[in-house]
Amino acid sequence: MNYRKLMAAAAMGAILTSALTACAPNAQDGGSNGGEGESKEITWWATNQSSSLDADLAILEPELEKFEKATGTHVNVEVIAWKDLYGRITSAVTSGKSPDVVSIGNTWSSSLQSTGAFTEFDKAALEDLGGEDRFLQSSFETTGVEGEAPTAIPLLAQAYGLFYNKELFTAAGLEPPTTWDELTAAADKLTDGDVWGLTFPGASYTANLHMSFIFGRQHGAEPFTSKGEPSFDTDEQVAGIQQFTELWQDGYINPSDVQFTSGTEALQAFAAGKAAMAFGQTGALGVLRNAGMSPDDFGVVPIPAPSPLPKGGENVTSFAAGTNISIFKDSQNQASAKALIKFLTSDEEQLAINKAYGTMPVVNSVPASEIGDPAYYEVFQNVLAESAEALPAVANEGEYETNVGNAVSDLLRQIVSGSEVGADEIGAALTAAEEKMS
Repeated sequence: MNYRKLMAAAAMGAILTSALTACAPNAQDGGSNGGEGESKEITWWATNQSSSLDADLAILEPELEKFEKATGTHVNVEVIAWKDLYGRITSAVTSGKSPDVVSIGNTWSSSLQSTGAFTEFDKAALEDLGGEDRFLQSSFETTGVEGEAPTAIPLLAQAYGLFYNKELFTAAGLEPPTTWDELTAAADKLTDGDVWGLTFPGASYTANLHMSFIFGRQHGAEPFTSKGEPSFDTDEQVAGIQQFTELWQDGYINPSDVQFTSGTEALQAFAAGKAAMAFGQTGALGVLRNAGMSPDDFGVVPIPAPSPLPKGGENVTSFAAGTNISIFKDSQNQASAKALIKFLTSDEEQLAINKAYGTMPVVNSVPASEIGDPAYYEVFQNVLAESAEALPAVANEGEYETNVGNAVSDLLRQIVSGSEVGADEIGAALTAAEEKMS
């Protein structure tokens, strides 16, 4: 794809001002226990993947005890909330006071790589992890700047799907939608005043950016040129966003959803029977269970695309979501840090941590069906293998998310306040977003 041809690394100041919103066949084969002069303790900043920071620690600490037993290296792990993580990382980059290892949202990989603060995984280092081909292709595409040695390694994978309420669909005589027309027809039939066709976190600029990317690609949009320059206000991108905003314009989504700031709020509305469908990522399973919804109550299918696809359109139903893991270049414990990553990406640990989090393995050697219900996980496995694309791996990816995502949030607010939003309004909003990038 043209937008995958990347611009040169941005200046450090631009990176810090970007507003950003994720082979050892056995776990015991942890690799080197550290090079000469290395400490027997390393620090890892991990991401919050479960219901709380304490819940994450309860998951990770027993696994890290296995690593210490195998290698003699103790890992001091700190779990950091997503809302705080990027600020902590950039402070560490500028201050030099950094951990050895850090987990990152996979859409941050290129932006952080351009700071020069992270260790490159050269061919030998990748071969020690089993080689690039051991990882899911869509996940590995999120590891940094194309054509350069990556500075991040996939750790956890997620993808988007369309969740639907089985009882409501059965009562209405509907099958799960496989095309966009079927989705809108189902939403129309199921919206009746008490139940809405869909629910969505309209105030989440990241979720709005995700939908803009997915539906834009279905129409053939490429957010960046071959030179890495923003190209938002194209007919293809306008058409993709209009496909999404018409769900709101046609009254299939509760207007109050425009206030939802997170996917959790939308999923809770879905679990409460207030909406028949919801767009959600793999980890939604835990949210739905906590909200009292049994796995027998809902199904999941790939997000449908128009059929036939528009000219130049691609069958993209998700972006390749997930969490990556990196090593700070100034760490004095490079061998131990690489050993930890080898341990965490081993088959045994990929099975253990993804089972605990309800996320997807990033290695081809661990089938998603081993994580949980195959009817659930194989849907996402197939999406990641067949119809997911990485978000543009450009140094200012965070600004892309912020400017386009917020532009769509504003369009949704206009719709629910009674304004008509069509191609002209969408195009103007995208032009403004592109000018901010320039």
